[in-house]
Amino acid sequence: MYRREPLPEALKIIASSQAGVLTRRQAREHGLGDSQIQRLLRQQNWHRLDCGLYLTEGDRPSWSQYAWAGVLLGGEGARLARESAGAMYGLCQRSLPIVVSVPHERGVASRRWAQFVRERPHPGSRNFTGRPPRTPIEETVLDLCQDADEQSLVALVTTATQRLTTPFKLTRALDQRQRIAQRRLLRDMLTETADGVRSPLEYRYRNGVERPHRLPRPARQLRLPSGRVADCGYPAFRLLIELDGIAWHSGAAAFRDWRRDNRHSEDGWQTLRYGWRDVVSDPCGVAGNVGSVLQVRGWTGTLHRCQHCPR
Repeated sequence: MYRREPLPEALKIIASSQAGVLTRRQAREHGLGDSQIQRLLRQQNWHRLDCGLYLTEGDRPSWSQYAWAGVLLGGEGARLARESAGAMYGLCQRSLPIVVSVPHERGVASRRWAQFVRERPHPGSRNFTGRPPRTPIEETVLDLCQDADEQSLVALVTTATQRLTTPFKLTRALDQRQRIAQRRLLRDMLTETADGVRSPLEYRYRNGVERPHRLPRPARQLRLPSGRVADCGYPAFRLLIELDGIAWHSGAAAFRDWRRDNRHSEDGWQTLRYGWRDVVSDPCGVAGNVGSVLQVRGWTGTLHRCQHCPR
């Protein structure tokens, strides 16, 4: 009968910082031999997660533990990438397999729960952030945009530039990449986010309603005397445009919108409010409505008929 194997305090700290995952090498560096590791597996509810990888907390690995296991298995220079890095930033759902990028000269066999991607050197290929290590936010966004359709790409860029990075930093990262799919769309999108576009619906409005019909350019993210910020508006004509996204406001949120619109009308402002279906399904009708109201309020321009307008 062996006495209960004590775990060195320094090793406890390392395990805690890695979501409860340890490598055999880390255990040996802190004085544990193979026989001691075997006793820990028997006595202290450790589990063998992979060859040379141990789970010291819990019976079933969590997503975070799989993420740490993938990075540790990948070795020096390994980092979470693509959807797994995106999940760490809140851009993607947490899912398996974990995607781990490793230096190109190193081959690591993929597991059921982990996919290892060999990465050729390029500017930024050795950069990482956070724990577990992951690709920087700019690199992650560009990686995710590679296979994204237009709508998903727009959503990724607008979400990232609202709270995680800036259009300037993303543009700089884009310029450093020699090969990338949809470069032109990405550059256009980054130009527009720098100009105040903050959501996929605002992007659709600008490119499906405003530009094709040659409406005057509004002020974006317009701050009103009340302190509230409108999606866009025309101060000269005291007209606000509000875009309500895919899910139309309902209940208390809708009541607040109406009450706010009513208060603005007391100051001579009119609010036009459109949802996703309006802008995507009937951009010409929306343009006609905005153009007519602008003309009533003093705009002397002419609404242009685009190729999709009914003749």
